[in-house]
Amino acid sequence: MLKLIKSAVLGLALVCGSASATVITLESRDIDNSFDKTSLITSWNTLATGTSQVISSFENISTGKNKANLLSFDFVMNYNGMWSLAAGLDAGLGAEVFLDGVLVAKRTDDLWWARNWSNSDVLSVPALAISQGKHTIELYWAERCCSGPGSILLTDYRTGSTNSLSAATIASASIPEPAGILLLSLGLIGLRFSRKSK
Repeated sequence: MLKLIKSAVLGLALVCGSASATVITLESRDIDNSFDKTSLITSWNTLATGTSQVISSFENISTGKNKANLLSFDFVMNYNGMWSLAAGLDAGLGAEVFLDGVLVAKRTDDLWWARNWSNSDVLSVPALAISQGKHTIELYWAERCCSGPGSILLTDYRTGSTNSLSAATIASASIPEPAGILLLSLGLIGLRFSRKSK
């Protein structure tokens, strides 16, 4: 029995520790007056390469004037879950959000959230269903004049927690809840033990 419990605990540790590293990349490119805001991803692909950096979080980040930006995060989801995103941006030319290359949210108006999460200019992506497996979320936005700071909140529907976007937040929201795995493991141990005693 002790050997079975040790195996279950080891299995639980392996499952909970199996989250792959989350990578958040922020890229910025210069724009000019010919920049077309009707399709940010198309316009992005016509721009000259700019700066790129791996960041650990996206909170109060300013990218500069006359910039198109791409924030992408790659992660592995270890269960079927639901998230929501709220992006507070200075995006005079709008913003677009893609999950695995599929457009899930788009705003073409002048967005300035003024550091207020209740502002109507916050780009909201509610009820984003994310299946088990490897994923990429991409956020494109562009600004001409002001370079106000941007932040993103991620809400994990499973736990109800809302946190600033960071590699740690994504990693935490990507793994199954340890208590649920533990309960399942203990149930399997109990089932195994009851069969052995018959």
